Amino acid sequence: MAGYDLSSAFVTIDVGMVSSKLKSFGVIEEENKWFLNYLSDRQQQVQYNSSRSSFRSVQYGVPQGSILGPLLFLVLVADLPEELLAHADGTVEIGVSTYADDTLCWVAGRNAEQVRARLEVLCSAIATYASKNYFAVPLPSPSLPDLFRQLNGSNR
Repeated sequence: MAGYDLSSAFVTIDVGMVSSKLKSFGVIEEENKWFLNYLSDRQQQVQYNSSRSSFRSVQYGVPQGSILGPLLFLVLVADLPEELLAHADGTVEIGVSTYADDTLCWVAGRNAEQVRARLEVLCSAIATYASKNYFAVPLPSPSLPDLFRQLNGSNR
């Protein structure tokens, strides 16, 4: 089992990728332009006490705390489960569960080496997917068996 926190996609959402994925969902040109306008030509400024930085252009990401942020994130990663399930080879059972910005991949089978090998394929597929979709490649969270071993102080 490998768990991923894909929240880094919020900060690196690419406008062109969002446009492409919106089109794949059937969003027509006018509405697509509205979303792109929302994400384009933004600026930010940092204030610390009474000091302020100059305004800087923001080319990627979704405004923090925005109402559209979660929707755009879901649009960006909606095809991830299908992409991962395409790596099934019939030797083991694989599954993908998602909730908000968390994704869990699991592999079940009778042969430990086949399970480990297929899980490595899924982890590699997530890294490739993240790279193709312009967000930071997440590191997997420890699997539950690894966590139990760490808690028990065992290296079995």
